[in-house]
Amino acid sequence: MLAGDITDFGLLQELEWINDRLKNLNVPYFSVVGNHDVVGNGNATFERYFGPLNFSFSYKGYKFVLHNTNGREYREQNVPDLTWLENEFKDPTAAYVVGVSHVPPYDGDFNRNLEAGYAALVRDQSNFVVSLHGHQHRHTDGYPYEDGRRYITGHDFEDRMLLKLALKDTIVKKTIINF
Repeated sequence: MLAGDITDFGLLQELEWINDRLKNLNVPYFSVVGNHDVVGNGNATFERYFGPLNFSFSYKGYKFVLHNTNGREYREQNVPDLTWLENEFKDPTAAYVVGVSHVPPYDGDFNRNLEAGYAALVRDQSNFVVSLHGHQHRHTDGYPYEDGRRYITGHDFEDRMLLKLALKDTIVKKTIINF
């Protein structure tokens, strides 16, 4: 999972470069849209390579809900789409739910008008396991709303570290890998 900002300027050439590298992986990969990914050519270029800005998939009982939280880039719209998220989170076929987005809800670039509603959706979903994010260019791991819901942000690639997460029911085991 890539937590967004896979480009600097959202340019077609940047997405082609990263796609050329990623397509050689021997595992599936997914990316959420970062704020840098839409500044140049907007959504269309990102969607060409990585699909919709909001989507979900299920794997071994876990529903992964990848969604756009780049509120600063969409001031005239309600981003994130809380109605869509509520429907995805409440999927009765999912044993567990994992949220993945770029901007964490407690960051200044998240739409302040939607933060409380977003945090409530996460808190009120009994099978919600963890909320994964990027954007902050540093690793964090904690419970910012003191409601029992864990939020993790990944390292900046320049740190040459990545997070490996192992999920077992509601347990998240985290390993930091240097590369």
